[in-house]
Amino acid sequence: MSNIRMIQSNLQGTTNDGTNQNGNVIDIEGNSTNAGANLDAFPTKVGPSLNFNNEPPFAANQSWEVLPDPAGSTHYIIKNPATGHCIDIQGNSVNPGAVLDASTVKSNNNENQLWDFLPDPFGSGSYFIQNPQAGYVIEIANGSSASGAALVVNPRRLFSNKHQLWSAVEEGTFAKVP
Repeated sequence: MSNIRMIQSNLQGTTNDGTNQNGNVIDIEGNSTNAGANLDAFPTKVGPSLNFNNEPPFAANQSWEVLPDPAGSTHYIIKNPATGHCIDIQGNSVNPGAVLDASTVKSNNNENQLWDFLPDPFGSGSYFIQNPQAGYVIEIANGSSASGAALVVNPRRLFSNKHQLWSAVEEGTFAKVP
């Protein structure tokens, strides 16, 4: 459906490109290719990596595709093309603060791997990424701007929510998501 290259946080911080984003993206911790590896927010890395049609390379552990649910629902999975793993709420937890990992894609009973993209109601062009089972959104734990901060799910916040808002980056520009 969508060849998103990276999903970038809208958390305030210092960037090289002059935006208000701190540059951290959804990252598989430690470049792991193992199922169950934790996800974190980490600065953008370049190669060695995926290179689609001679586009600039993006680090394999920071590249993502938004794909239809393999079980056929109206929701999406967010899959890393290099590992084949998708963003997953560890242990199928429905508790706030549950940790995210990259896990094997399930073809059924996959509620902890499903996501919806909800536009920021204030028109920033960014999205909340919400799990429909838990009703929680992906956030950087404790609003941290540190490299390697854990990614968790928590209730969506109306205000003070930059650590819950995400933008899709494709070929160096912000992209639309489903």
